[in-house]
This record gives sequence, structure tokens and C-alpha cells, in this order.
Amino acid sequence: MSRVEWQRIIEAVGHEPIGSEDLTCPLLSDGRCTVYEIRPTICRLWGMVDAMPCVFGCQPTRLLSRDQGYEFLERAGRIGA
Repeated sequence: MSRVEWQRIIEAVGHEPIGSEDLTCPLLSDGRCTVYEIRPTICRLWGMVDAMPCVFGCQPTRLLSRDQGYEFLERAGRIGA
């Protein structure tokens, strides 16, 4: 995630989130995103990129390729998303 996205999350939750050993997102509570409205680009791409399928089986109308997903992340980083 970009620095701008990280700072936005820190400001929203009031502290720096600390990850867990099992790589579960520290911003999930009862399986729900606590910062959904400001979630970073990588989270917005989850389930939309063929290499990142939705664990709940959701299927978008069109999947992005891995390269297209990386391009979105690059663009977001360049514009400071």
C-alpha cells in the first residue's frame, strides 16, 4: 500500500496497525473491514485480479490479469492514492 494510504488508515484508527504472524489483516473485526471506506488499492483489487480470487467465491464480470493488477498498484502509488 502507498504511504498516503497507510497514513490515512493511521489517522482513521488512531494508531499504527500491527500485523499478526498468520498474515491476517489487523484491520478486520469479526471478518469485516473496519476501514472499508478508505481501504487501500490492494484491498480494492482483491477478488478482481485472477491471481487474487475472492475466498467467498464472488465472480466479477471481468477479471483483471496479474499484470493489470500491478499496473493499478503502480498508478495508485504514482498519484499517491
